[in-house]
Amino acid sequence: MIMQQAATSAQFNYSDKVTFGIQDHAVRSLLSSYLVLVLVSSWLGDTLILVGSLKYRVFKRLQSFIVTLVEHIAICDLVLTVSLVMPTLASLIVDGQVLFGYLCAFSVYLYHTCMVASLLLVATMTTAKVFILKFPLRAHSWFSPGRNARMICAALWGYACCYLATLLIVDPWDIIFDYRTYSCDYGFRATTWSWLQPLNSVLIGLIPVTVVVIATSLSAQLLLQARRVSLRAQGRARWQGLVTVLTSALVFCLSFLPYSVYCVLEFSVTESEPGPFRVHFYRTAFFFTTINIMANFYIYSVTVRGFKRFLVYRLKLVGYYLHLNDKPISARTSTSCASEAYGLVIRESQF
Repeated sequence: MIMQQAATSAQFNYSDKVTFGIQDHAVRSLLSSYLVLVLVSSWLGDTLILVGSLKYRVFKRLQSFIVTLVEHIAICDLVLTVSLVMPTLASLIVDGQVLFGYLCAFSVYLYHTCMVASLLLVATMTTAKVFILKFPLRAHSWFSPGRNARMICAALWGYACCYLATLLIVDPWDIIFDYRTYSCDYGFRATTWSWLQPLNSVLIGLIPVTVVVIATSLSAQLLLQARRVSLRAQGRARWQGLVTVLTSALVFCLSFLPYSVYCVLEFSVTESEPGPFRVHFYRTAFFFTTINIMANFYIYSVTVRGFKRFLVYRLKLVGYYLHLNDKPISARTSTSCASEAYGLVIRESQF
């Protein structure tokens, strides 16, 4: 995926279906079913996140800079769904490659860029939460909703594009189809990657994950301190902020920690033949990264009150229209239907 190493990519031919393909139809069906869940959750969930945030301001109780990052992460997840999840799902269903030539290369470069951007955005969001909790007054000016937010997000996307530039400069056509993951991928077979890829592994892998872990620990400590102060003052102490931070960090670590472990240990693991580590562990780590693509929708549905109310309202609205279609045409304009419709109207300020 993003941080494969040059030596091992050159040593084994991962495009060999007989050696690296999934021969068990039941396993392919299980992975396909899981990717269908990821696909539907991301399409529906991230679309609702963007619509709810941009049109209905369901995250208005959060700091505006955090909301901007949430929107960018949702965009990343949608692009990853199209460029990574959909082709992988199709390849698993047909048990072979479905993208070739320019389409295969374009999908590789697109999801590599968005994956790096997503890592950086999550790391920035967790760091910003620490500053907002520690310095609430100063943070309002540091993370303003206008120019500063746009500049920081542009810088993060620019950093991700720098990684894309290294792929294009070293060898733009080093594209393979990896049967371990049933996806198009970059080969990392040029000798330059023997020193460049370890550097990239630190800059786009180790550092963001470390930042997320440290920032989450600091945020949890600050939230616990604030809760104790609120309890001593006989005020209301909510768990919502703490649960959101811890849940997001747990999902992030679950998604990327196995892959990070693979990248670190791959240097020291030497095998004349591909063993469980390079095949089964890597395949598991790859599919674990897709957890992060669909998880935000479920996290916000549980922990963000405004987004939860927005979803409940939409579900009630869909149920009302389904119920209305079941009624006779003469009854659809009755006073009772009008009353039901009026009862489902929720003002945007309530989100």
